[in-house]
Amino acid sequence: MQLNTKEIELLLNQSVFNDTYEFENGALTMLGLNLTNTAKFIGKSVKEAVQMIPDVHFFPIAIQRHGSHLTTIPRGDTLLNKGDH
Repeated sequence: MQLNTKEIELLLNQSVFNDTYEFENGALTMLGLNLTNTAKFIGKSVKEAVQMIPDVHFFPIAIQRHGSHLTTIPRGDTLLNKGDH
């Protein structure tokens, strides 16, 4: 599935990507971002967050909680919090 330019621009404007890693010439892209207090995902589970943008296939693979050096591997019921990276 390809995203059109407006969808990509919207996603970039709504998020603050700190890290970007491409694999297989862009077939898979890993993005790192911090959830700010305006992020629509705050307080939502991973499953709910994924359903909020059905045209974009994504899944959080790791979360570092604000103020912690521990990394969590999220599940569908993991809640997303302000400051998560």
